[in-house]
Amino acid sequence: MRPFFPVAAAIALIWSSLTGLGESCTVPVFRFALDRWPGDSFRLEVSPSDAARPEVARFLRNFGANSPLNLTVSRLPAGAAASILRWPHADSPLWEGALDGGAIDALTGSPARQELVKRLLAGDNVVWILAEAPDRAANDRVANAVEKRLRYLEQVAQLPVIDPSDPDSQLGPGPELVVRFSLLRAGAEETALRQMLAGTDSGLERSQEPWLAAVFGRGRVLGAWPAAEAGDEEIEQTCLYLLGACSCQVKALNPGWDLLLPVDWEAELQAVGQPLLSTPPAAPVVPETVKFSGSRAPAPPPASRGSSWWILGAGGLVALASALVWRHVRRISHP
Repeated sequence: MRPFFPVAAAIALIWSSLTGLGESCTVPVFRFALDRWPGDSFRLEVSPSDAARPEVARFLRNFGANSPLNLTVSRLPAGAAASILRWPHADSPLWEGALDGGAIDALTGSPARQELVKRLLAGDNVVWILAEAPDRAANDRVANAVEKRLRYLEQVAQLPVIDPSDPDSQLGPGPELVVRFSLLRAGAEETALRQMLAGTDSGLERSQEPWLAAVFGRGRVLGAWPAAEAGDEEIEQTCLYLLGACSCQVKALNPGWDLLLPVDWEAELQAVGQPLLSTPPAAPVVPETVKFSGSRAPAPPPASRGSSWWILGAGGLVALASALVWRHVRRISHP
């Protein structure tokens, strides 16, 4: 799950070749995800012995369709020795062991996740999470470098101009639309969060060096990388990709994976504010050092009625190309 930078560039180039085929959404990627992409559900399978624990039984009784967690719960058959928390789209376990009250609390929430949700609801475009290493000095060096670059990007980057007449570009209830990035530090005590941020096959959760993950929308991880591989240019690519207009509106065709978070996004976004109707006045300004942005094409002209089949074909090509690019990058990154 780790690679993003080459994947994003390749997908953007593919989309550039198809820009004349249909109309593109003008809402920034991060906000489109916040408005419209619910988190994928993790799967908690509870063993019979764990289900008999009073605190677990209470959790199971109270868990239902109205739960704010993006989680489904099921019972394992008799004889199962341990409970298992599985990823949304993989059989590999995220966690396996004895489920009790402490384990439930650790798996479903944490202080860092509460702060992450708070920032996303406040309008942060992307929250960079620094998974700290035992070396405090190394953590501080990475944090200072990332903070410096994020402050620079906030000064020079701008939001795309949103077309108020486009039905696909309407903003839902939520925070004010501004350019804002932040860094959140997660120590060793955030075990479950760090495992989720690392993804299924990167091995970063076992790293003794600091590493970074970029989170946006409703807790979607765009990617996770060793800090040594996430320099100024890579941070710019990621931030500007999420700040740019949403060219691919289908969540499954976008890179990333979701975190398990205890939040009712619809209710919280309604509480934050009413639908925003204003549009950013200025065109995007891209730092000279940013190279990825050159592969993003401007919004295409409206398609004619006779071009509907071209649009459907373009969607299929994007889906196929995305799958091929992911397969290629995963082969390179995980031989």
